[in-house]
Amino acid sequence: KGIPTLEDDRLDWTDGLGSGETQVIYPILQWILTMYDKLCKRAYLAPFLRPVEIPMEYLMQDQGEDSNSGTTLSELAQRYRQLQQEFKETHKRYEVFRAEIAEEPEQGSLPSSPSSPFGVGGTLKKEIAQLEDEKRQLKERIEALQNKANNTDDQN
Repeated sequence: KGIPTLEDDRLDWTDGLGSGETQVIYPILQWILTMYDKLCKRAYLAPFLRPVEIPMEYLMQDQGEDSNSGTTLSELAQRYRQLQQEFKETHKRYEVFRAEIAEEPEQGSLPSSPSSPFGVGGTLKKEIAQLEDEKRQLKERIEALQNKANNTDDQN
């Protein structure tokens, strides 16, 4: 349904929200839970991408003065916007890399060369699989020894 547009409906809706009515709360929860990953990403990125609003009077005042520091407020604001752009690009590359890692096949079939971005991950996955196999073998040995010990106890 969403938030009502008419004022009377909106008041009823906010009252329902405040009193915890299920007809109001459940659709909100459904929306949040279906959009959870997107909302988490948004909440993470928001503080980094929030624009810094500098009043024009300070920007104009800063341009009028001949400062000895070498860096004006407008230059700093421009640098901040550049860093935000770099952050966006870096985060996009991270998302692509993360998606590729999630798609990589099990058992470390990816190349393990140092130049490959998956090299270290593939090696670690192979090592984890090997350790899990060793763990399974050890459990089987322990069970066999326990069974053998129980059988000898039963015979005595």
